[in-house]
This record gives sequence, C-alpha cells and structure tokens, in this order.
Amino acid sequence: MNIKSLNCVLAVVLGIPSVTSASSLVQWNSGTGANDHYYLATDNLSTWTEANALATSLGGYLASITTQQEQSFLESAILGDIGSPSSLNAYWIGFTDSASEGNFLWTSGEVSSFTNWSPGEPNNAAAFGGGEDFTVFNWSYSNGQSNFGRWNDTPDIGCTPNCTSSQSYKALIEFDSAPTTVPLPGAIWFFGTAVLGLGGLLKRNA
Repeated sequence: MNIKSLNCVLAVVLGIPSVTSASSLVQWNSGTGANDHYYLATDNLSTWTEANALATSLGGYLASITTQQEQSFLESAILGDIGSPSSLNAYWIGFTDSASEGNFLWTSGEVSSFTNWSPGEPNNAAAFGGGEDFTVFNWSYSNGQSNFGRWNDTPDIGCTPNCTSSQSYKALIEFDSAPTTVPLPGAIWFFGTAVLGLGGLLKRNA
C-alpha cells in the first residue's frame, strides 16, 4: 500500500470527508469590513453541486463575496500575487441563478448588490445543451485571460473558453466561525507516513 492509499484509508477511519484536501484556511480578522469568518480553499476539483455539498457537509457554505473589501481580501489571501502558481486557480463560489434565470442569489442567504463579473458576464451562454447557472471566482485569469479575480457564470460541470468542453474547479468555502470538521492534511500525511514506515520496519524485522 502506498502513502496516498494509506492516507485515504486513514481519512475514512478518522471520519474525514474523502474529497477534502485543504490547501488554505485563512481568517479575515483585520482591515476594513473584516467579518472574522474563515475561508477554506480546497485542492480537489469538482462540479458546483459537489462543491456545494462538500461545503454543507463541513458546516460551511460556498463563499459569499458581498463587498469589494471581501473580494480584495480573498484575492490577496487565496490567489496571492498575480503570476504566482496560486493565482492560476479558479474556485466555485455560492452565487447561482439556478432557481430563477438571471436572478443570482447567494446560497448563504446573504443579500448584497456587489458583484465582480468579468466584462460581458454573466451571459448564460449555451453550453452542453443548457445554460450557465453557477459562478466561478477567477475563471478568466485561470484560463489565460485578463480580469484577475473576476467572476464568470458556467454550467454545473464548468466550461473551458468557448465552452468546447467541461472544466472542474476547486471550492472556496466560508465558515462563520472556526470550522471543526476540516482535516489538517499535513498532519494526516505525517501520520500516514509514520504508520507506513512502521509497517515497513515490522515487515523487514519479520
């Protein structure tokens, strides 16, 4: 059994959601508009429906970006510097018009007039026989275009430029208070590696 497989087994044994891989957990606790909320950027790629289910299972919700200050904080804390590897990621957020076309609402129930669409978006472009009801944070920049941090509407399965094929994204999950069910990947990896090493040592000494 390799390290990756053992870590997956440990995740199941420890009751950790198997699709969760946390790359970044940050708190917005300073600066104008700070809300003391926590934001988790996952490493796993998924559809919007899968990302939304994951957020709910962890006790949070796909991020609601309701002010320019929050947008700027997430660009800095999650995407990092323009041109850096992290700036090329795209994330599902909780803005959707799946219930009523053209009426985008936050899944958290928050109400805000703030949006940060890329120019020409949302356009509900026909994709794979359907429309675009779900929002991606930093879609344009992650696809080699400009508009760093801006939003685009896509189908549930995502969409490459010109919607020639589907495209999965990571999830940006928001918590009103410190999450208690989010795993610590480094700690899990260390534990899994230690157990694997112990198993190898026992095998050699057998």
